[in-house]
Amino acid sequence: MTTQLNVYKTITNPTVFKTTTIDTWLSGIKHSNLYSDIICNARLLPKADREPIKKTLPAITYNFLYDKYKKDDNIISSTGFLYIDLDIDERNDNISFDIDSIDKSKIYSYYHSFGGKGYSIIVKVEGLTHDNFKTSYLYIVNDLNISEFVDKNAIKASQFNVLSYDYNIFINKNAVCYDVNIFNKTDTTHIVQKEKVLLPKTDTTHIVRSTKEVFQKEKLTQHILRLKERDIGGCVSFLKLKFKNELETYNEDCIYIPNGKEFYECFIPFTKLGTIRKLKSGERHKVLSMYTNNLLCLNPTITLKQAIVTLVAVAAKTCIEAVPNKDIEEIVKYKYKELESGNLKPVSVKLKKYWVDPSTDDKFDKYNKKRKEYVLNALMEFFGDEICNTDDKVTYKYIANKIGVCERTIHRNLTIEYKTIIKEHNNYRKKTI
Repeated sequence: MTTQLNVYKTITNPTVFKTTTIDTWLSGIKHSNLYSDIICNARLLPKADREPIKKTLPAITYNFLYDKYKKDDNIISSTGFLYIDLDIDERNDNISFDIDSIDKSKIYSYYHSFGGKGYSIIVKVEGLTHDNFKTSYLYIVNDLNISEFVDKNAIKASQFNVLSYDYNIFINKNAVCYDVNIFNKTDTTHIVQKEKVLLPKTDTTHIVRSTKEVFQKEKLTQHILRLKERDIGGCVSFLKLKFKNELETYNEDCIYIPNGKEFYECFIPFTKLGTIRKLKSGERHKVLSMYTNNLLCLNPTITLKQAIVTLVAVAAKTCIEAVPNKDIEEIVKYKYKELESGNLKPVSVKLKKYWVDPSTDDKFDKYNKKRKEYVLNALMEFFGDEICNTDDKVTYKYIANKIGVCERTIHRNLTIEYKTIIKEHNNYRKKTI
């Protein structure tokens, strides 16, 4: 296991600047450094005002070492560590987080991240690769019981982490090392034998059960599709099925439709981490019925047998207890009759304004770029004309309602110039009332 980390001048520059040891980096977080005062002062500001400061700080990549430039093709090796970002800073719910609730025997280090409220957590790993990164990450956060607090946007092999400051940083050089080669296998007998050595005995049952549930389910679908003739009445050929509706044509990577267009999909509930949630017996009939409903609406030429085979595969992947084939056939036949009679309508339909071309790369980036483009144009229009024609007091909430975005988006995108215009408008309004 290497203890070297790549260092970058800033998070806007993915070129490797130098390497350092993890001990040196963590020591710089604990003890006063060149940026300590800057970081402490930034924590007093709203998040939107902290972001420009954040972009001036040096950064590292905890997960992998890179050859000259930070990209997946340039990975040299694992560092022997895995980085987890706990997004406590921006939570809006009433769920509280206690860092002392984590089993510290499994933590190499944790400390307050740049914002001052969230945490950066470092664990030791062995066998981490780009291919097994996400499954390893999800397994570890589940084992630590912190999955609901994880920043989903930071679940990336190449995730940056900027320099922080925390005098009370926790460091445990004798922490448990997760052997990801073990829980990325499906041979559970092998897992039982090896994990007794790696982790405390009290955790073994939990790990084996979690491994069975999380890492075997991905291979079930292909087996289910090879159904015997007696199960569903014969083998069938498949259409290229749609599982969500898309636009007929895309003339750019992301299209914005001001009034929105109806969108629906074959939906299975997800966990907060974005993984498929296992369905309990009391809810599976309703969920599978809705899934079938939208499957048939999206694929009106699908045959009855094709629909049954598809739902059998879905049920095997998502239900805790096996669903009898006869129950699945009843669900599909009922919905198929509605389809044939012309009475089948999609469920959970919503208006979707941003449509990303499914064939494009970096879909989330394309969506964010288009969304920011709309927000900036709408703000320019509001401050160029609308604010001059209103006698109302202008607040962030007022602007958000006018241009159709959330108040948080306004906070992130208002420039100093716009804030000055708001102040001048409201002062003038007071004098004329």
